[in-house]
Amino acid sequence: MTLKKAKTDRVVAALRKIQQTVRTAGQKSADEVVRTQRVSGTSGPTARYVTFDAAARDAVGRAAALLAADERFEHMKQPAEAVWDLARRVAVDPASDLVAEFVAEHERPVLALRCFVPVEHLVTRQRWRADGMEFLPVGDGEVPDPGGWFRLDEPIGTVAVADVIGTSLERMAHRARERVSAALTVVRLALLAGQLGVADEQLRFRVGEAYAFGDGITGWRRRDDVASNLDVGPDLGAVLAARPVGGLLDSNRQDIAAAARLAAGWLDRAAFAADPLVDVLFSFFALEAILGRKSDRLKGDSLAVRRMTLDHDRTGGFGHPNRLWLLYDEVRSAAVHGSRPSDVDERDAHQFRHDVAIAIEQVLQFAVAHGLTRRDRLLDALDAHPDLPRLADWLIANGGADWQPYIDGLPGSSTADPATSATDEDGSSC
Repeated sequence: MTLKKAKTDRVVAALRKIQQTVRTAGQKSADEVVRTQRVSGTSGPTARYVTFDAAARDAVGRAAALLAADERFEHMKQPAEAVWDLARRVAVDPASDLVAEFVAEHERPVLALRCFVPVEHLVTRQRWRADGMEFLPVGDGEVPDPGGWFRLDEPIGTVAVADVIGTSLERMAHRARERVSAALTVVRLALLAGQLGVADEQLRFRVGEAYAFGDGITGWRRRDDVASNLDVGPDLGAVLAARPVGGLLDSNRQDIAAAARLAAGWLDRAAFAADPLVDVLFSFFALEAILGRKSDRLKGDSLAVRRMTLDHDRTGGFGHPNRLWLLYDEVRSAAVHGSRPSDVDERDAHQFRHDVAIAIEQVLQFAVAHGLTRRDRLLDALDAHPDLPRLADWLIANGGADWQPYIDGLPGSSTADPATSATDEDGSSC
């Protein structure tokens, strides 16, 4: 077991920024207060409170993110709450330097360990390496003996070894599993490119659920694509009756219904995706099947504004289009055009998938309400919605001037390009 020490400057600098921000905040108006905390040890009628403004909130957010990404502090269960507690103590005692005390309390020596990760459905006869990772037969002398969560029976046929550092065994194991999974992707690609006649079923080797460290510590992580029973009870009929999407899909609006069915199929794949990134990509394919055109020049803008307009027409409200546009630009577009997409967590993926499901239902309802049977006419109706000028004004005021080129190109705008109104029957876009 080797101990390593990491750099401290970025975390310490972020913590000192909090200390400085809280010390110099001064008196705040009610509109400036974004968080209130009770002073420890006070309660009831004599309780004391400290308040924080947006600058303090932003400084806390930056510091918490750095703590979570730093191996010395990754063991902290709730880094954001710990940093807020530091801010509270600084507000109560601004004269004291509390950063060194915080670091001494939470910093731990960084461990360097070997993590053994079983691989399912890949049988190894001798040691080999791929993508910087070492793979061992299950009977290799370096592989820990089975015990606890760590097992070597079928379908385990290989054990990968990853050297990892950190202070949280759970997160260290997670990083090891991610590295092994990435190496298996390289192996799978080589087999596919090598035209070795390998059956598809033989390419589905994957990381197992257990792991072990060299000192006998074992653990287990449930696979992301596991399914759980849903007991619908007596309420499913009422839920389906309240959401008439099934009847609309079977309506005589065949073109729109076909697009909605295609979108529902993509959404199905999203629900089964274990990776939140894949979940979001499939959800975008679903959204583009109902609200996208091949001819859209500003594809992210088009999707976001049509989604806003559709939601406004059906509910009178809408989510901020900037969120959808950023997700398109930083995730969908980046992923399919060779860039590294932004990180997506399960909550982001679930919320986006939920909104796309609502959009599919709203498209069908919009078609019925406006007597539309063709998808291209539905998109024309959204692009020329009578409330769109008012929505566009709101978008420029609240979303930024970057929306102006798209707004100027809408049908009816004095600078509109006729090509932006071209029709297309395919729900896909690039």
